[in-house]
Amino acid sequence: MSATMNDDKQQDVLDAAQAQFLRYGFKRVTMGDIATAAAMSRPALYLLFPNKEAIFNGVYARFVDTSLIEIEAGIAGLDAVGEQLTFAVEIWTVRPYELLHHTPEGRELTDCSYSFAETLVQESYRRFDAVIESILSTYTTTLKSQGLTPAAAAEIFSMTLRGI
Repeated sequence: MSATMNDDKQQDVLDAAQAQFLRYGFKRVTMGDIATAAAMSRPALYLLFPNKEAIFNGVYARFVDTSLIEIEAGIAGLDAVGEQLTFAVEIWTVRPYELLHHTPEGRELTDCSYSFAETLVQESYRRFDAVIESILSTYTTTLKSQGLTPAAAAEIFSMTLRGI
């Protein structure tokens, strides 16, 4: 099987799994459910992903990647820092909230107690912080006068969005 075909099948699985997770939550979805939704057998699914956790991580990683790409492309066309921050918050926080708020199992999916996803979630926060840091870097002098660096301000901003 070619790498492209394998990538296409993995994307099909991630699409199917995302729909299943949004509808039923992580706990209720089985590998069989995902295989059926992806129009493949369970053995074929296991050739692509070792378990449901790996699929969930794939869905989450794809969300992070596409969100950050959209944020970076969007802020490139905006001049004002406030507009850039607003755009970043819209894509990173508001849009996912609205999606999950209207999903039967949204609350379960936002439960960050999935230890298998902890490293991926923390890395996604670091990546988002880096984008915010790049936006805030135009205020390096002002931030420095307040005892902050753009990185520290970005971390505070991100933690505020998460309610920490």
